[in-house]
Amino acid sequence: MKKTIMLLLLSSLILFENKKVMAEEKSQIYFLADPFKTLILPQTNAITETMISDLQVLLAAGEYEAASFVIYAAEDLKNLELKVSPLKNDNKTLSKEAVDVRAVKCWYQSGHGAKLEKDKRLLVPELLLHDDDLVRVDYEKKENFLKNVIDKDQIEYVPISTATSEHLANIRPLDAKQLLPITIQKNSSKQFWITIHTPPNTAPGIYKYTISFNVKNTKLPTLNLSAHILPFRLLETTETDEMISIFYRGRLNVNRQISIDTREKSPIQYVAEIENLKNHGIRYAPFYQTYNEQLLRNEIQMREKVGLTSQGLFLSCWAERPSAEAARKWTKFLAPLGYPNVYFFEEPGVDYQQEKLVEKTARYKATREAGGKVFSWYCPAHVDDAMREQIDLAIGPNPGEIEKIHRLRRKILRANLMPVDEQNIENFRRDHGLVRWQDKFDGVLCYCYQDHCRGHAWNDFDSSTRGFLYTYPTIDGVVDTLCWEAFREGIDDVRYLKTLIQAINNAPVQKQQIAHEAREWINRLNAKKCILAETRAEITKWILKLNQ
Repeated sequence: MKKTIMLLLLSSLILFENKKVMAEEKSQIYFLADPFKTLILPQTNAITETMISDLQVLLAAGEYEAASFVIYAAEDLKNLELKVSPLKNDNKTLSKEAVDVRAVKCWYQSGHGAKLEKDKRLLVPELLLHDDDLVRVDYEKKENFLKNVIDKDQIEYVPISTATSEHLANIRPLDAKQLLPITIQKNSSKQFWITIHTPPNTAPGIYKYTISFNVKNTKLPTLNLSAHILPFRLLETTETDEMISIFYRGRLNVNRQISIDTREKSPIQYVAEIENLKNHGIRYAPFYQTYNEQLLRNEIQMREKVGLTSQGLFLSCWAERPSAEAARKWTKFLAPLGYPNVYFFEEPGVDYQQEKLVEKTARYKATREAGGKVFSWYCPAHVDDAMREQIDLAIGPNPGEIEKIHRLRRKILRANLMPVDEQNIENFRRDHGLVRWQDKFDGVLCYCYQDHCRGHAWNDFDSSTRGFLYTYPTIDGVVDTLCWEAFREGIDDVRYLKTLIQAINNAPVQKQQIAHEAREWINRLNAKKCILAETRAEITKWILKLNQ
């Protein structure tokens, strides 16, 4: 079994070499060598050097792993249906839900990253949809339209690339639960996103599955694919001694109403979003709820039910600023519920003038003496030694401060204060994964899961700044994005590396030479320049060598 996987790893590395495919006058299917590196637009000619001729996905049991393929339509492909078979090997059949296929939707945005370019309309691949028709795009006028589900028998399409969003006040977007039939226009490319997830107790082995296509006017070949479940357990994020988090602004709506808002959530929306957080590697998600004991109890119960526990850590985000009074009130309520550590957040930009330094330090100290803790944006220019000692958890992008924080036996998390950059999803994987690990951050706390920044979440043209949106809200769930998937992949890169480090540390005497070579390989690793997909494959090879 392990020899087979080693051969597959070697073949995977070979497949990462670029190949040029000869164009043919018919619709074709191609696999992307690295879906986090290659951007596919409708007008992209799928015959490029970034395609490979085979698709083999390696993953540990319980892990989420992505792959992608592209259909280039030489003719109109109307109402194309995709059918996914269950995963099977010689001994076991897994549910077909283990393989999820979504369409990558390209739509117009007002810029990329923090750069706002309202005079431009940039077509970018971003959304992962089961219903590709949830968003319609007019390529001539460069406008987006969102499906509004008025009731089960009535829908309408509403413009979402307008200067204002008053007309979106009661919008009800709803994605499907599985991929719906899709139409691909002639001479255009359509990207599809595969996510494979198997139960944690899945036996290792090669699991085969197929994706077949049904379309009237042409014939597309059935894809014979495979998922290779590795014979080792991947360390969980909590086991890597890291805090993986993202600012989550969602809180239960007092009236329990469904609305499309990045903050107010119905119980259905709240549960869907915290499940989505957990499935993307988040374990420490800040609470946004102000002090309301009943709503807090409800939120805690929902989080614990889906497994999004905080390991005794509660982050009170924007609810109250650090103070002795707040610390006593919150800890008295939360300690009996299993949350003895209450961290109070200092909002960025508040009181960073030099004359406020003494007052803030005193307030932080009083908070800690009353049983609370402090986490704060970390601006080195406005922090002296006295204040640094009162910050239990620092958040900042400055690696130069890490050693100072660690000397105080405090933790510092890598912050990302920029809107997602749809044109650089590989950077999200790299920066929140191996680069963050190599810089010796203790984890990551990004901004933000959803923040519409004075506009509407689904409209990128109605505000003076771009929104911070890793995902988009619907009336009963979440629409993921490529950057959100890249975030999870980066977290998993570190999980693989930490699993290798554990294998090195636990290596028996007869494996010490291999352990030494693996450690030297890690020491030579350049997280800022390495090819991430190749690096993941190499890490897997070392783990297998040490475990076999």
